[in-house]
Amino acid sequence: MRESTKSGASSFAMKKGRYTRAARTMSRLPGSSGTAEAKVGKTLKVLGEILGVKIDHEVSRRAVQRFSLEIGVAADIQLVYEIINAGSKLAAHFKFTMS
Repeated sequence: MRESTKSGASSFAMKKGRYTRAARTMSRLPGSSGTAEAKVGKTLKVLGEILGVKIDHEVSRRAVQRFSLEIGVAADIQLVYEIINAGSKLAAHFKFTMS
């Protein structure tokens, strides 16, 4: 989430119009702990002010939803990978039906 700029100040990281991995992770944490998705951007902005981190861009509700969805998809992909590489009968079934 923190990226040093030329002036030495840190900011909520966006590169080429995209959030960095650290920024996405920081945006997911409040949402997963119960903060409303619409309030995550403001929450991070306030936390940044308290910690002395400059946050120029407030994360939108929709972006927080996308970040959460990314984790769900990644977990599903990881699960299939683990099943296939487990060497079980279930893995053989997946290999047979997926080909």
